[in-house]
Amino acid sequence: MQTQRLNTHGIGASEIAAIAGLNPYASPWDIWLRKTGQKPDVEATQAIEWGHRLEPAIRQAYADKTSSAIFVPDSSMYHPSRNWARATPDGIACQGNVLSAWTHLVQCKNVGHWVEKSWTDAPPAYVQLQEQWEMDITGLARADVAVLIGGDDFRIYTVHRDDKMIGDLVAIADDFWRKVE
Repeated sequence: MQTQRLNTHGIGASEIAAIAGLNPYASPWDIWLRKTGQKPDVEATQAIEWGHRLEPAIRQAYADKTSSAIFVPDSSMYHPSRNWARATPDGIACQGNVLSAWTHLVQCKNVGHWVEKSWTDAPPAYVQLQEQWEMDITGLARADVAVLIGGDDFRIYTVHRDDKMIGDLVAIADDFWRKVE
């Protein structure tokens, strides 16, 4: 089985919830050990593999449903003043077909039926924190989370920018990054 490498050059959006202690799948300690080279990379599970395989299909379903043009970044984006803060959005919706006219983020998730109850009124906290981090990096004010639940239940949730939450995440992440360095 392959491993999924964590980028040791900063804190990514998929790591911020763990660093804040709000990810049910990883802790701040897990991330610190990986960032400092004291723990191996994450083993790529079947869930991770299928999440990657289905991401383009989920993004296309979102584009079809919303009539959005989607820009897909091919590398990480960094915050303009915090070079350790990075994100690689699954997609960025654009106004019309102008790929440089960004309107909002698009996050694609593939989850099993067993977690459906955590996706009732909004995405789970760890996904919302991921989106707040991506909004901070990109400067955008909205993220749509497109989720495929159990292979047959497609939903879209909107997460709006919360500058207070972003400020709290930046303070937590800044403290964490100093400990990594």
